[in-house]
Amino acid sequence: MNEEQGNSTQAQGTKKARGFRLTWWLWAIIIIAVVAIIAVVIVRFTSGGASTTGSATTKPDTAEEIKIKQYMSSLRGDIVRFYEENKTYDGWKPNDNAISQVKTMGSELKTQALSKDTYIIYAKLPTSKTVFCMDHNNYTGEVSSLMAWAKACK
Repeated sequence: MNEEQGNSTQAQGTKKARGFRLTWWLWAIIIIAVVAIIAVVIVRFTSGGASTTGSATTKPDTAEEIKIKQYMSSLRGDIVRFYEENKTYDGWKPNDNAISQVKTMGSELKTQALSKDTYIIYAKLPTSKTVFCMDHNNYTGEVSSLMAWAKACK
């Protein structure tokens, strides 16, 4: 009988250990799921609710913003010609007319990452507060923000 009691106690101890492990794993899965949900919510709120269709805003453009985009788009031909002649983007500057026109509409035309193989031309749109950006990858569109070290719009 003593031996039976020993086996019974051992079996109960194994059941408790298994139950504890199951509970521990269950809590671990719940914690991981909660952390993942919080991460998704943070990413959505920090992206400013931007759509994923290539445009950083769903507001209609103002007349000034449309003109800024037109002046900037006309610069792509200039920078492509500059590259064909010099085999680099480094040293290219936008024409003075485009710079002054964009400035009168409440923005500033800027370049970034001008090198042998890369360029970024951008301007912050005054009403929507997004950035209209063009780069060497033929990307043209609005982005929520542009980091100072970026070598492409996206």
